[in-house]
Amino acid sequence: MKRAIDVVKAFYDAAESGRIEELPKLLDPDVRWIEMEGSPYGGTYRGPEAVLSGVFERLASEWQSYAFHLERMYDAGDSVAASGHYTATHLKTGKPMRCRTLHVWDVRDGRIVGFEQFCDTLVMSRSLA
Repeated sequence: MKRAIDVVKAFYDAAESGRIEELPKLLDPDVRWIEMEGSPYGGTYRGPEAVLSGVFERLASEWQSYAFHLERMYDAGDSVAASGHYTATHLKTGKPMRCRTLHVWDVRDGRIVGFEQFCDTLVMSRSLA
C-alpha cells in the first residue's frame, strides 16, 4: 500500500502537470475538501466531482498560470502537511498574487479522504479588486 506522503506527491504532480483527469482517482468518493473561509472558493466540498468543479475548474477559468509551489512536506503517517505558496494572475483584474499557504491532507487506503487549506485570504482578495 502506498504511503500517505506518496499519494499526496502524486496528487501534486498530476495537478502541476495539468493531468486533472487523474485527480479523482486519488480522491476517496467521500473526500471532504475544505478551502479557507474568506477566499473566493471558501467552503467545504464533498466528493471528487464537487472538488473538481468547485475548485480546480474555477481556478483554471479565473486565473492565469495558477500554481502551488511546494517548499516542504511533513510526513505524519496517515496525515501530511505541505507548506509553500500560490502564484497566479487574476484574469479579470490582471493583478498578480503570491500567497503563503499550508495544506493538511488525510489519506486512508491509498486515497485522499480529507484536505484543508490555510492561506492568507487578504492577499488573495487584493488580486480580485
